[in-house]
Amino acid sequence: MNIFFSKYKSLFLENKRVLIPLIPLVLFVLFFIVILFFSVLSPQSPQAGQNLPIPTTAAGDNQPTTQTSPFPQEQQEDGSSNVHGKISLYESDPLLQKKESLSDGLVRYAFQSSNSKRPNITIVKGEAEDLIFQRMVIEQTGDPVLLTEYLEFWGQPTNIFKGSHFYGNDAQTYFYANKGTAFIANPKTNRVLELHTFVLSGVQEYLQKYGEDIINK
Repeated sequence: MNIFFSKYKSLFLENKRVLIPLIPLVLFVLFFIVILFFSVLSPQSPQAGQNLPIPTTAAGDNQPTTQTSPFPQEQQEDGSSNVHGKISLYESDPLLQKKESLSDGLVRYAFQSSNSKRPNITIVKGEAEDLIFQRMVIEQTGDPVLLTEYLEFWGQPTNIFKGSHFYGNDAQTYFYANKGTAFIANPKTNRVLELHTFVLSGVQEYLQKYGEDIINK
């Protein structure tokens, strides 16, 4: 044993000029190996927010949408209603004003909007709460949502219907059949007043189900 250590001691002394500068590197590698070893053994904690519902941006998806344009916020961190083990995020929204069961397994939720006389509307279907239709009233205070910008973004509408029972004769509904989108705007003021998002449907189906506000159909 002494012979073994003496051999390596003499080898070290003969090459110390080369080996001494490598000592910090060796220590760093050992430290990294120790850290990696403990990180593998330690239990992984979930990342913040990974269990929260994922917001969506289109009708027909299974999750409620959030308050980022063009959709209203109807997503909460916890819920108050549990149907067959599923918590309804819509029912837990503090802005909820009314819940109504419709035919064909549809449920209609009315939420407080920026206009006290016209609530935001969300219609979902089934226990999965698939989003079928959503109406968002655009707040008219602060920075306006401009019609010209919407037309530039969405392009040429499939149909334009003149007149609104709620917003007046100057308002028009811009309908996009292939995009599942419609919005009400006033071309004289260049302001968007209301946004509709729905499962893709033809113009007649839209008018029948959601076009009760339109004057000239």
